[in-house]
Amino acid sequence: MGRLPTLGLLALLLAGPARAERVTLVVTGLPEGTPGEALLSIGANVNGWNPAAPGFTFDRPKARAPRLVIDVPAGTLLEYKVTRGSWDTVEKAADGSDRANRTLDVVCEATVEIVVARWADADASASTRQARKDRVER
Repeated sequence: MGRLPTLGLLALLLAGPARAERVTLVVTGLPEGTPGEALLSIGANVNGWNPAAPGFTFDRPKARAPRLVIDVPAGTLLEYKVTRGSWDTVEKAADGSDRANRTLDVVCEATVEIVVARWADADASASTRQARKDRVER
């Protein structure tokens, strides 16, 4: 009886930590009007849902689509949303409603292409543009 707990502990120690898998997120489409210099990041279950967390910002190479490469423990259900650096600028569905979390069951190395339909501040930006236009026309 005393051997069973010892064998279980030994198996756990020999198994070691879960291996990490490389996940590459590539943004292949952004809403019209997204500033070219916009900082893109993710809020995710692997970073405490903090879009400002170090290591979760997309690279913005001039000739390629923005990409983020992260290592995620195998067996993780990755949940995330794309932001422009804060929850005030999180991605939304095309109709402006909340978008469900994006998910990826991490079992091996993966590349995911992402199209962002709309930003949370799109309505505010459109209202501001219209107000400016109204003032100029007066």
